[in-house]
Amino acid sequence: MIILFINIMSEREIANGVISTLVAQGLMNYRAKVKNIAHEYATFYNSNNSKIIINRVCDIVMPEHLEFIMNNNYSKEKFITELKKTVLTLILCDEHKIIFPINLLINLSEPIYCKNKIYIKTYFNTFFGNLSFTSIQSDTIEFLLNNYDNLSCYIQKFGLVCKLTYADRPEQIMLANNDFERVFQELSYIEFNMKNIVTDNNTYKFHVDFESLSKGFFIESNCINNLSEIILTIQNDQERFFLNKFLIQTKCVKINENMIYFPFNCDKSFDDTTTDSYEGGINFSRLDSSRLILTFSKQIDYIKIYNLGSKMFERIKKKIYVHESNHFHSGERNYNNQPTRKMFTCNCLKKNNNNLHLKK
Repeated sequence: MIILFINIMSEREIANGVISTLVAQGLMNYRAKVKNIAHEYATFYNSNNSKIIINRVCDIVMPEHLEFIMNNNYSKEKFITELKKTVLTLILCDEHKIIFPINLLINLSEPIYCKNKIYIKTYFNTFFGNLSFTSIQSDTIEFLLNNYDNLSCYIQKFGLVCKLTYADRPEQIMLANNDFERVFQELSYIEFNMKNIVTDNNTYKFHVDFESLSKGFFIESNCINNLSEIILTIQNDQERFFLNKFLIQTKCVKINENMIYFPFNCDKSFDDTTTDSYEGGINFSRLDSSRLILTFSKQIDYIKIYNLGSKMFERIKKKIYVHESNHFHSGERNYNNQPTRKMFTCNCLKKNNNNLHLKK
């Protein structure tokens, strides 16, 4: 028998894991192969600083929305402008950092306004996936908001609205004992202020020295509808892609009036999280020179390029790893002072004490 119930318990009872003992069990669970789990929603807030610490109150947590509780008489326009400069960072096991640029999240989904609160969809399930306290064997998960000092004058506090999953004992044992590996969609980005940049025919060349296997770029500009040509070159200016205006309109995905998604395989979607979705991708880790050449019908004010890359997240002998190639530094760059070649560092895998480590 499967029971749907509405939780009316206190936070203290939830924190003590009482809800997990109320999950319905019955013969139909096993015959229909239905997992014996229960779901709940909770919001975790910061404590007068830039961090949110999620304690182990469940088995699996999925952050779904950022929540901002606003001050009275705040300026919505100024706050959103400041928010677009902000990056949400997941910190795993005190060392692994996975970024979520909020400007990209806002482009993918409009903010939701509820009285004095603003909600931003995290797309956490698309870009990373769920987090199992039991699997990573950690009692806390941390999130950091890097632009908190500038945001604090607009907000009372911020939080993460999360979906919590409670498993029964057999499922908990399986999560605790089984190693795993999965590929998640790593986000990185570069941005340029183009207001004083004048080029021939409004053609702009960007050195895209991203890392990892990539499935495509999100491209944002104030004149994205005036984008008439995309060229991507690799290794000594070999042409990998050439898209004219027709192909841009038919093979790229229009996100909104300021952004498109340029896929390296137009048959694969950016929200497809399977490994098959990387078919036709480009492994920028293996390239020392790649350029994205964009031609517009008029001059642009700015450009932002978000790389939809990949990383391996896995557990080996109960130790967590996020395997990466050379570390990429996202952020703003000077158009007139771009690197022409990628600087490689020695980066190899080695075995040490039967655990897999990344040597840099």
